[in-house]
Amino acid sequence: MDRLQLQKLYQMFIWTRHAVGKFGHDRLGIMLESYHVMGYLTRDSADQIREISRIMPAKLGELHEIELDEFVYEIYALNRILAPEDTSFDRDMIEVLLEQRQQQYARSMPSFGKGPHSRGSARDPRPGAKAYQIAEEWINLPI
Repeated sequence: MDRLQLQKLYQMFIWTRHAVGKFGHDRLGIMLESYHVMGYLTRDSADQIREISRIMPAKLGELHEIELDEFVYEIYALNRILAPEDTSFDRDMIEVLLEQRQQQYARSMPSFGKGPHSRGSARDPRPGAKAYQIAEEWINLPI
């Protein structure tokens, strides 16, 4: 077995701590398996992350539901750690963010007439607030 570079191990630990804290151990395992089945993560990398997660507290992140944008963002962030030379994800992520922004823009357009769907939603009056937060996180990823 090849030894990981210390910097990569450090970044994997930070990502894993973030993922366990946000999603919990069970959902992290499901995410890792999904990423592997979809061809985005090798079995070795998934196993390494599972081993790192074992040293973290068990009750973190269990109530958080994984949103689609978070699922995509996390595999992008993990890919930046595991394969920083792979720039194909950059183009793909930009396309996803642009499409997401177009959809949010279309939803935020006031409709003709008055009603509950004319602008935003009752839960978050600012259309696209979560997507902008995800986009800011993505832009500020370490290179």
